[in-house]
Amino acid sequence: MLNAMSDTTRNLPPVHPPTREGICPSCGRHSDFHFEGEQRWPRHIAEKAGLPMIILLWSCGYCHSTVSDNEIL
Repeated sequence: MLNAMSDTTRNLPPVHPPTREGICPSCGRHSDFHFEGEQRWPRHIAEKAGLPMIILLWSCGYCHSTVSDNEIL
């Protein structure tokens, strides 16, 4: 579930940088990652799975794989 911006949140500044650096777990290369969106989970599912309710998703600038925030080294 990607979170589309609503009219009320569209003008708020981002709470994360639009890009970040790291090593991609898919291709193993050092790359810039571009913010793709948020994956949101209901509280009861996140708690059962041991996940945060909001996971930031990033795209590798080299291989274009989409990875979650905690997977980037």
